[in-house]
Amino acid sequence: MKTVLITGALGQDGIILSKIFLKKSYKVLGIIKKKNKNLVKGVKYIVNNLKSKKKIFKILNKSNPSIIIHLAAINNSYYFREKENYKNNYLLNLVCTKNLIQSAVKMKKLKKFIFAGSSLMFKNQKKIIVNENSIFRSKDFYSKYKIDSFRYLQKISKKNNFNSTTILLFNHDSIYRNEKFLIPKLVKSFIRKDKDYIEKIFCLNISGDFSNAENICYGIYKLSVSKKKIPKIILSSGKRFFINDIIDFLIKKFPLKIDKNLKVSKNNYKHIGSNKLARKLINYKNKGNFLNVVNQILKKQIKN
Repeated sequence: MKTVLITGALGQDGIILSKIFLKKSYKVLGIIKKKNKNLVKGVKYIVNNLKSKKKIFKILNKSNPSIIIHLAAINNSYYFREKENYKNNYLLNLVCTKNLIQSAVKMKKLKKFIFAGSSLMFKNQKKIIVNENSIFRSKDFYSKYKIDSFRYLQKISKKNNFNSTTILLFNHDSIYRNEKFLIPKLVKSFIRKDKDYIEKIFCLNISGDFSNAENICYGIYKLSVSKKKIPKIILSSGKRFFINDIIDFLIKKFPLKIDKNLKVSKNNYKHIGSNKLARKLINYKNKGNFLNVVNQILKKQIKN
């Protein structure tokens, strides 16, 4: 039986990917910080913070995975970033990632190493639509960690003929999304009738590239089993979506009177990711209406 090792296995993507690989008859090994209620039946979890290269190598040497998917990173929602020491997080994330890469490159049976990059790596890019050839320019500590890790992975891969891919992930949500992030937080604000927060988000007039996390994770799966060498690839919807459309959708479900005459921002447009390469190389498909994801999140929060 083939083994896939997933770091950050109890995050949104880790949970979805674990379920996909189990259905494909893989043995799934999940590295996590600590256990919680989201444990997926059938996954073997190991509590490890990735700080010790010696311990990581021991785990890899014993499990002998054919695929490694590195999702784990210290990160927070945009709205909490000013409260965090991002320089320390940058250094810790980078050390942990290098430890994993340096250990993985010694595994003879490893077929694919996947590193989760981010659309934030394009943060200071002037172009609205970005692709794999767009320049990384962000100065934010979290995205700087992603950029530096990508470059280090590229260097190691070329030197050792190591099959690695950095996936450039755009916004994606599901019922497993941490509630500190925008979409679940917005849904919860309607349940709590928090008009101040809803109107604050309405005025920001946020738009960007939003996808169903199930689609994104299935794309990651297809990439992980592909024999093609793809240094970096974008997984995205390729479309612009307005958060105010979610507010309009939720207003129909809740008896809240939101003031839509408020002045809204005209410049809060996030990047859109071109998924042409993904469609070409791994037959990636972005299915469904994002509002269906919002509805699923709503049903879960009401149930809980």
